Amino acid sequence: MGRDYTTLHAASLLTQLPEGARVRLAYAPDAAWTSERSLLAAIVNDLNWLVWAQTKDAKHNRNRPKPIGPQRDNANQKRVVGVAMTPDRLMAEMARIRREAQRNG
Repeated sequence: MGRDYTTLHAASLLTQLPEGARVRLAYAPDAAWTSERSLLAAIVNDLNWLVWAQTKDAKHNRNRPKPIGPQRDNANQKRVVGVAMTPDRLMAEMARIRREAQRNG
């Protein structure tokens, strides 16, 4: 990338990456759950709950189906929205991610 771009420009480029991009996955493993995958998981969870709701277990509130996918509404889980770093650290992180991407193919 060189010295021609500012840190702000690099950050702007990072925010425009498509869902499932390797850089996003490096910072947030939940990024593997694209919008499409999250919606499909929500459908599966709802169908599993509807089937369970018709059973004797539901009447006694036991053996609930375990949801799949990202659990975004969990209040105990802390989500990292951003990471403050110096321009040099940003460049080092980007270089590390590029090296890993080259190694992994």
